[in-house]
Amino acid sequence: MPGVKSGRVFRQWLLIAGTLLMLALVAVSAAMLLRAHQTETSVSVRATLSRKALAVEEQLNRQLLTSDQTLRILADSWERDPTHFQFERFPGQMLAMPDTTLHLFIVDAAGVVRQSTRPEIVGANVVGRDYFRHEQSLQRGEANMFVGVPVQGLVTRSWQLNLARRLQGPDGSFGGVIAATLSTTALDAFADTIELGNNGLIALLSLGDGGLLSQSGAGGNQTFKIIAGSPLLQAAQNGRDTDWVGSSPNDGITRIHAFAPLPDRNMVVLVGIELEAAMQPFYEWRTAAFSFAALTALFLLACSGLLLQATHVAYAREDSLAQEQGVLRTANAALEEARGEAQAKAARLQAALSGMSDGIMMLDAQMHLLEWNRQFVEFTGVPDNILRVGLPMRDILRAQAECGEFGTVDPDVEADRRISLLQRSPRVGTLERLRPNGRLLEIRRNVLPGGGFVTLYADVTERRVAAERLHQAQTMAAVGRLTAGLAHDFNNLLASITLNAEMLEIDLEDNPTLMHRANIILQATQRGAALVHQLLAFSRKQDLVPQLIHINATIEGMREIIRTSIGSQIRLQMELQSGLWPVLVDLVQIENVILNLVINARDAMPEGGVLTMRSFNHMICAPQGPDDLAAGDYVTIDIGDNGTGMSEEVRRNAFDPFFTTKAAGKGSGLGLSQVYGVTRQSGGRAEIISALGEGTTIRIILPRAFGSDPEPG
Repeated sequence: MPGVKSGRVFRQWLLIAGTLLMLALVAVSAAMLLRAHQTETSVSVRATLSRKALAVEEQLNRQLLTSDQTLRILADSWERDPTHFQFERFPGQMLAMPDTTLHLFIVDAAGVVRQSTRPEIVGANVVGRDYFRHEQSLQRGEANMFVGVPVQGLVTRSWQLNLARRLQGPDGSFGGVIAATLSTTALDAFADTIELGNNGLIALLSLGDGGLLSQSGAGGNQTFKIIAGSPLLQAAQNGRDTDWVGSSPNDGITRIHAFAPLPDRNMVVLVGIELEAAMQPFYEWRTAAFSFAALTALFLLACSGLLLQATHVAYAREDSLAQEQGVLRTANAALEEARGEAQAKAARLQAALSGMSDGIMMLDAQMHLLEWNRQFVEFTGVPDNILRVGLPMRDILRAQAECGEFGTVDPDVEADRRISLLQRSPRVGTLERLRPNGRLLEIRRNVLPGGGFVTLYADVTERRVAAERLHQAQTMAAVGRLTAGLAHDFNNLLASITLNAEMLEIDLEDNPTLMHRANIILQATQRGAALVHQLLAFSRKQDLVPQLIHINATIEGMREIIRTSIGSQIRLQMELQSGLWPVLVDLVQIENVILNLVINARDAMPEGGVLTMRSFNHMICAPQGPDDLAAGDYVTIDIGDNGTGMSEEVRRNAFDPFFTTKAAGKGSGLGLSQVYGVTRQSGGRAEIISALGEGTTIRIILPRAFGSDPEPG
């Protein structure tokens, strides 16, 4: 009796200790999840803010390019006949410029304003302005537009950017400048469109003197401040950083700031969002997480019979530390990847503006061809031999139709239809068109001063494909990490339940009824362990026993079980390449993968059909994307059906754990996720080739194993 009592006391103390350990595990897990979600929110906000900064920079730069075109045309006219040059000689459309331009004016070589669309500044001396000093210092033949730092107008006292071009006299000497003022009220429109919140910041920052022209909130007043030596200016000058977190020098509000440099301007566009507002989704999620953690703790207290064996404490702590380090590494990698992507995008934009790798076509107000480049011919299919200055746009469209760019159409009817659309609808904006050769073309159109428009053509096929594959890889990686964490924690809970159930069986040998219930608990834990095994297969955390095998021999050995599984309504067709290379995989797991795919193909053909199994060798010469396999030799297994097929949405999510299109009780949604995990853990990959009504093929790609001869043919 004393021994039984002491045993009960021991089990009671063990119960208390196990409960305390479980509560500690919940607290650590909650802290890890909070840290991971905070990092994820921060990365997302920074990436979004960087895109907004680039959007503002692109719009502002487009205004600068439009102004530059007008100044170039006016400067050419002045240099041909400076004596009789008058702004009044030009049509109103030419002088309109962008709707944010204040006025145009001409300054002579002595710095005196001689002509202006705003008469009140005629006679003013601008020798002290940076644009005059810069253009005066240029050598003959240097004629790029200069953009000055933000200043206040001599008359309006409003903030503006001075845009200037050098005027060359008849003898090649400095003849003065032709200039325009660009109002910085464009920041109002940008602040309205990019949604930065009540305390959002949008600004222009001069990297040379640290001049900061800023506007806080949509419709707010603009302020100018010199922030030389500030951390914000140092971060912008660094060039390697695309964002910075800290107090804004203009109003002291703590924000996340993103930079986008203006090409060749020594200025950057700056946007910022208040840190408190940016992180609000995380704060709300944190409140919900604390509530969930409290409910979980109460549940664990109620279920105090679930113990953790004392020897598992060290392993649980090691797993928690490893998981926390993994989350931190993943967050850092995601941040670096987002930063690299933003830098690459800025580099691509700079290269496009400098090298004109895009196609370009410029039309006048009567829609006659003015200018074009070699890429325009390549991207539109228009024969080069018909292009000439003055060629009507209708002839260009007709040539495209004759080359098949618009499909099977009547060239004259299609040309008339498209000309009518251009005349009726706005001529600005961006659209995409799929060419007959399968390439995706992005077309951007902007109005020119004086009428007409310029159209840019860019091939964005590779960019779209790479972005889609990168997004899919990141999604699958995130789901895999979450699945692995859940599986490990669930495994620990099952271990505790199993231990206590086994102890109950020992203590209840003389009570068959209660012993039977303990046995039911053990059976449930075994089913749970099988579920954990499938989850670990998807997340690539299970232990494999790889061995050198020949795929064809494995498939031939499974022929009978495959025929039995698919039934008599489905015909089996095998196309196995002779001389197939060996692979290094877990035999049991690869057989499970093949059987899973055969059963899925059978379920996709309820009325019968053909199940096709193929195997073949192939080489990957170079990876095509960030998630592609390395170059080398591979063995491919295709298992296909001619059943119902998958929609694009189903195909994207098919590998996710618990995702299934079958009716309730007909599948767990872990079959394809296990296929994905086993294949990736074996060094290969799994792909889905499917379309609605055209059947589905699952492709398994495994690396070749060296050290053994190929299968005999």
